[in-house]
Amino acid sequence: MKIKPIIITLLLSCLLSSSVYAEKKPDTNSSFEKEKTYSFGEVTVSARKEAENIQKVTASVYAFSDVEIEDSGSKSFADLTSLMPNIYSNSNYGINRIVFRGLKGPDSLLWAPSGFYVDGVNYLAAEMRNPDLFDLESVEVLRGPQGTLYGGNSETGVVNITTKKPNNEYSASLRGGYSSFNTYDFTGKANLPLVQDKLLFNAAVATRNSDGYMENEYTDDYASGIKHLSLRGALRWLVSEAFTVSLTADYFNYDDEDGSFRIDQGIGKTDRYKIDYNGPNNNERDGNTQALRVDYKARAYDFVSITTRTNFSHTYDGDGDLTSGSASTGDMEYHMTKDFDAYTQEFRISSPEGRRPWKWLAGFYGMLQDTDVTKQIDMLAWRMGDDRVSEVKSQNMAAFGQVTYSFIEELHLTVGLRLDHTNLEGEQDYKNYYGTPFHFEDDIENTEVLPKMSLAYDLTEEAMVYASVSKGVLAGGFNTSFGSSKDLFTYDIEEMWSYEVGAKTSWLDDRLIVNFSAFWQEVSDKQVKKVVMNDRWIDNADGARSVGFELSVKARPVQGLDLFAGLGFVDAQFTDWRTSLYDYKDNTLAFAPQYTYSAGIQYRHDSGVFSRLDMSGVSSYYTDPENDIECDGYALFNLKLGYETDNWAVNLWCRNLFDKEYLTDKRFWSDSDIAVIDGPPRTVGIELSARF
Repeated sequence: MKIKPIIITLLLSCLLSSSVYAEKKPDTNSSFEKEKTYSFGEVTVSARKEAENIQKVTASVYAFSDVEIEDSGSKSFADLTSLMPNIYSNSNYGINRIVFRGLKGPDSLLWAPSGFYVDGVNYLAAEMRNPDLFDLESVEVLRGPQGTLYGGNSETGVVNITTKKPNNEYSASLRGGYSSFNTYDFTGKANLPLVQDKLLFNAAVATRNSDGYMENEYTDDYASGIKHLSLRGALRWLVSEAFTVSLTADYFNYDDEDGSFRIDQGIGKTDRYKIDYNGPNNNERDGNTQALRVDYKARAYDFVSITTRTNFSHTYDGDGDLTSGSASTGDMEYHMTKDFDAYTQEFRISSPEGRRPWKWLAGFYGMLQDTDVTKQIDMLAWRMGDDRVSEVKSQNMAAFGQVTYSFIEELHLTVGLRLDHTNLEGEQDYKNYYGTPFHFEDDIENTEVLPKMSLAYDLTEEAMVYASVSKGVLAGGFNTSFGSSKDLFTYDIEEMWSYEVGAKTSWLDDRLIVNFSAFWQEVSDKQVKKVVMNDRWIDNADGARSVGFELSVKARPVQGLDLFAGLGFVDAQFTDWRTSLYDYKDNTLAFAPQYTYSAGIQYRHDSGVFSRLDMSGVSSYYTDPENDIECDGYALFNLKLGYETDNWAVNLWCRNLFDKEYLTDKRFWSDSDIAVIDGPPRTVGIELSARF
């Protein structure tokens, strides 16, 4: 009798019936072993929908392996962004707005200006874009427009997350941790070959629970707690050597509190890490996704089909005036729900890997999407309210292709084109503060041609330079949260042209990697939130631009010792935007720090001793288009010490080592009141893990 398969089967059964275990440690003999080499070796990425050496990709791209994610101590995608130059996360209300090269959309956009994919599933809603990180193979991030391959709403960049795939090895892992603010998390995974070399299965589950670091003085209780549950399962059928079918399913429930904003100036002012809410404090996100992928490799071509379904809901109930006292707005509550359903289908056919001098890819993409949004603002003291019920239906179809031709062994020209058609239907029932009902409805139909061209030259086998030009778009839409007339119900599409040059170099037998890129991005019809008196809505500014560069360095001077650093610079400004009240020309865009930077040192000894010290920071940035409110820059240090063996590990860690006090958001709330969000204080914890 084989004891190990029985043990794995029992562990898998426990995973499926319990919500207290999950995974993050790589499988035995996985990339963990590769980290013990002298050189970094070749890193293969697939964010451009084909396997490529990252040093040959003609775009600014960052990639993290499973080991690198774990070593960084990142628990969520927002944690990971601090290690990438010119990428910044602005998170509140459960929404993670990812700022690429100084560009993001207004807070109340239904769709973000960047793409976010997990196993091919499009996470269109910004509320889905800060998932807990577990059971991952890699995270890849491309800066700049990716419209040719990903279509609209990938204007500023794309995030591509790939989860662990089932394999032929019986394995399991468990991890548990405890840290400050009564925070504990458990993760675990089991891999089970149902039929060796034929039918493979794995499952993972992760939980995170915390009281949070904010305290509500009104209730004398913690007010920023989280309760996270995530489940994932994957089935892989190896039909033949050339034919593979994979099914991945995810479920998550984030039942959080949202006690983050506090009054820093004005009525109801509180101290750091304190709030004073007498209203609701609920922020729940619930979703499930499924992705069916079919791969077939023929002699002359590779074929891929990806079918996905997404169901997501977000419920938010908050204290609108942020105080239990008499705010200028009176006692106010804010309620919002969003229900999102989407189905997508993509077919791709491409040249086999290694084919020269021609390399090509062509495909078709279709999406059906239905979004329902309700928003209610209750002015309790005045017995008034603002109610909206909106429905948006979206259809998207696209045909795309990309060809790379190598004129000589060192010179490569890539040309891509996408024909993208979107049709939106929106309607809204609106009742204003005086009880007057309105009904708005409109259709938006748009067809875009999204080209891309790049030229790359291999100076040597270890050095490549490139130049590219590409176009990206962000779809127009409907004001589901603001606006008081039919004329203000819709806003137009946003377009961007991006010009980029870069160099990717490897030195000293791949022990030193230095990459650099510089860019100029011109945005027309920039989507912005316009405020006139007591009314606000999303509108289009005439133009904006973003100019800057990124530099990243990795070095491995001796076995086990890694040094890394990154620096990003961006100058993001309005080039033309004037309202009846203000001229925004030359103003800096909101949440666009001029400098983002990170650096660190990490050592992994053959004995199992592990240590890491890293830092990341941003320069000061404005949080409003008028440039009246500014958050100071800050730098944070993190420390991790541990001991690892092939079967178990223990780690001690500390984030925000020097307990830096800083703000992540700051804005006018009402009249002269200013609300802020405090960044997390020092957090220390311990983690234990075991692999079987």
